[in-house]
Amino acid sequence: MGPISSAGLKVAIGDIARFPSPRTLPAYFGLVPRNITTGHSLKMGKITKRGDKLVRTYLVQAASSLLMLDGKGKFRDCQLRRWIQRKRQTLNHGKLVVALAAKLLRIVWAILSKNEAFDYRKAGVAKCSLPKT
Repeated sequence: MGPISSAGLKVAIGDIARFPSPRTLPAYFGLVPRNITTGHSLKMGKITKRGDKLVRTYLVQAASSLLMLDGKGKFRDCQLRRWIQRKRQTLNHGKLVVALAAKLLRIVWAILSKNEAFDYRKAGVAKCSLPKT
């Protein structure tokens, strides 16, 4: 993400303390599936498209760019790249773009909540897998 989209994202998020867990940030921007529940059946629909439309567009474009780089072999080897390759086997392109945009938001949540710089080696790694500091 570039400086303009990052600034727009930071303004739209505001105080990161409003979001208690990493899953609430993608939900705030509408990058989660809509739940369609009737009786005993549960179906997952299209994304909810709530929140700031411009920021959601920035995130989807960033995710699309990462997928394009990965497809051309120009994306460095890291946990996020391995995650993309695993998901590429099960999801179609559109769903993969939205899933990656939501993943990027969860990474943003971790960076802002811990108040530390981005480290590509940690990106996409579960908290339990990181070494204790």
